[in-house]
Amino acid sequence: MHRLKLLQSGYRTDVPRFSLAKRAVAAEASSWRTLKQPQTTVLEVKKSKFVATAWPITAVSQAEQYITGHKDLSASHNCYAYKLSQEQRASDDGEPSGTAGQPILIAINAENLNGVCVLVTRHFGGTKLGTGGLARAYGGAARECLRLAGKVVFQRQATLCMQVPFDSLGAVYIVLNKHNAHQPTEHYLASGEMEIHAEVAEAVVSDIQRDMLNATSGAVKPRLV
Repeated sequence: MHRLKLLQSGYRTDVPRFSLAKRAVAAEASSWRTLKQPQTTVLEVKKSKFVATAWPITAVSQAEQYITGHKDLSASHNCYAYKLSQEQRASDDGEPSGTAGQPILIAINAENLNGVCVLVTRHFGGTKLGTGGLARAYGGAARECLRLAGKVVFQRQATLCMQVPFDSLGAVYIVLNKHNAHQPTEHYLASGEMEIHAEVAEAVVSDIQRDMLNATSGAVKPRLV
């Protein structure tokens, strides 16, 4: 089972040289910059108002709920884009093709963000902006909204379970602490061993499994649950 956790800091750099490339690939797949909280900004262009609202998301269904719940039905258009891991979507909501949703998505990528949904609502001011003007307005509103928002690193989590003989407890906790395990829980088994569950960064699961085998001479074999 996988989870997601917000972190205030970036990637670690104190890693052995032989594992840097592997860690970089894993980190790219399991961690990304996102928003700390929702953000709203308003951009006015030739009396048209572009209200941009951005949210951090952890599921596509969450993005769809935000969009549905915050559309202004009295407005001219409600255009949006979202990106979550490798999945992304953009909508022009009746604006000329490519003038709204795509510029919003470009703004998300330009800010190097993921796990983000942006809705830009346009209140028409009476003056047509043309395709270029629309693209600049939608993209500009989204970019300014994202620029002003606080940022965090979103890191995917995994849960490891292991059965630990009493004489290996010290070595196990040294490994878990080394890899910044979160909230280990303990449960005593009838066999006299202790079962430990711990949340860890998905990117370091294989490193923990390797280190645990080495530290306990093969007695403890963490498995994903």
